[in-house]
Amino acid sequence: MLFNSFSFIFLFLPISILGSVFLNKISIKNDIRWSWGWLFIASLFFSGYWNPGYLWLMGGAILFNFFVGRFLYRWHQDKFLQNKRRPLLYFGVFFNLFLIGYFKYANFFVENVVSLAGGQFTLENIV
Repeated sequence: MLFNSFSFIFLFLPISILGSVFLNKISIKNDIRWSWGWLFIASLFFSGYWNPGYLWLMGGAILFNFFVGRFLYRWHQDKFLQNKRRPLLYFGVFFNLFLIGYFKYANFFVENVVSLAGGQFTLENIV
């Protein structure tokens, strides 16, 4: 499903928005966690609709970022570990940039380098 497809614009997007608004309206004491959960599930559905193989990659990245965030929060409260927060933050950002760089641009980079070198090399498809 693409962002400019009719199924996205006239089916998926309205269902996602209306579901989020509905869950936000019926929540007790303006608790928007149900609405966030709905949008989280909708985004996983949108990502997995095209290729379900990406869900494992996204799930791993989500868990990694969740635990990095938890460690950063806990280390913020501990005076001894406050100096360790910045390297962990840099590692988390670098890891995410590496993931998107590898899975989005690795084939493009290898194909162009091989083309410039005049060789022949085929790279297996990444997920």
